[in-house]
Amino acid sequence: MLIVEDHITAMQKLLSIVDENVIEEHKKYVASLLALDYKPSMDADSDTILTLQTLAYMHPFYGGEAVYWSRAILHLDVEDEL
Repeated sequence: MLIVEDHITAMQKLLSIVDENVIEEHKKYVASLLALDYKPSMDADSDTILTLQTLAYMHPFYGGEAVYWSRAILHLDVEDEL
């Protein structure tokens, strides 16, 4: 239980909360790019492309639907191996 006005402990507890559903996090990220009509050839920035490539080469069991969406955005044909 937090004591009133104990801001430091409150911030520490908030920062310790981790989103356990990484697949949904990936899905939200790629969906936001799709909503913005992101095109790698036109809107190329290295951080976004690196994130998309990381997702695209991830196995769908670990990355979810976002893996396929990333591959489609980057026009990649990846054979999944487990």
